[in-house]
Amino acid sequence: MLPDLPHLRVLIQIADDSGNDLIYGAVDYETIVRSGPPGPPPVQPSPDDLYVLYTGGTTGMPKGVLWRQHDIFMTSFGGRDLISGQPVGSYDELVARATAGPGTKLMILPPLIHGAAQWSVMTAMTTGQSIVFPTVVDHLDADDVVRTIERERVAAVTVVGDAMARPLAAAIEKGNADVSSLAVVANGGALLTPYVKERLIQARPGLVVVDGVGSSESGAQMSHLSMTGTVSTGTFSPARTPA
Repeated sequence: MLPDLPHLRVLIQIADDSGNDLIYGAVDYETIVRSGPPGPPPVQPSPDDLYVLYTGGTTGMPKGVLWRQHDIFMTSFGGRDLISGQPVGSYDELVARATAGPGTKLMILPPLIHGAAQWSVMTAMTTGQSIVFPTVVDHLDADDVVRTIERERVAAVTVVGDAMARPLAAAIEKGNADVSSLAVVANGGALLTPYVKERLIQARPGLVVVDGVGSSESGAQMSHLSMTGTVSTGTFSPARTPA
């Protein structure tokens, strides 16, 4: 990949636990962090500054999707009131809203490299919610997840499709943890089938399952709710062209 980046001037690498040397020419991230000044850099942020979201390729080849920071904030980071849709007018208004937020505890299951996780975390931070991570974070341990829900009284859990929701449903069905605080399972990034939704709702009566719809390129666009007696998956119908 590096030969395809002739204008690259600085290569910063985050070392892993492999013990391997850094890529030739790279500098260590932690070393840079320790050597820098403690204060913020003397730059003026701009709405045109870029946010890069890397997508694994569900809409084509893997790529970095470029967003203006103002745009992603408004579409997916809580820049609009969740009820009225009105945009936040100032930093003071944003701080006041977060301070007055309910402190609802939201647990994030997908890794933070995923847009579904990033958008959930940012929205939680800007709306005054608390963010909870499972004790086990190097893989999905559904039994640990339900124990954490019980311990922290988590109200909402973010998942990505059946791959995460099936183990979660199975862990709840065991009945080894009190998940009575859990009110919402929010899904995004992959299909959550009606069968798995039904399992979740039967295992935790009163649960609401929310499907978030959007893409890396468009942000959060719409949502679909499933609950007891109304478990389904939304369908898309092509717009009709007027005759």
